[in-house]
Amino acid sequence: MILFGIGVFIHVMYLKVRYETSVPGFAFLSIIISVFAGAQLLSLGIIGEYLARIHLRMTDRPTYVVDSDDDANEGT
Repeated sequence: MILFGIGVFIHVMYLKVRYETSVPGFAFLSIIISVFAGAQLLSLGIIGEYLARIHLRMTDRPTYVVDSDDDANEGT
């Protein structure tokens, strides 16, 4: 998402240079909002991964549980 903010920066700067008619402050505001929104989403993703790993370690359970082993009982 930070790359999206950089893309918005390039696009807004292109429009500002090309047409030279823009709302005062729009370029700055749109770039800042895009970059910080991307940084927030990246941070939330990192926190989510961290919490998921903590949860998996705290439960300390195997990925799957075998209910019964029918092949082992056939020999007896």
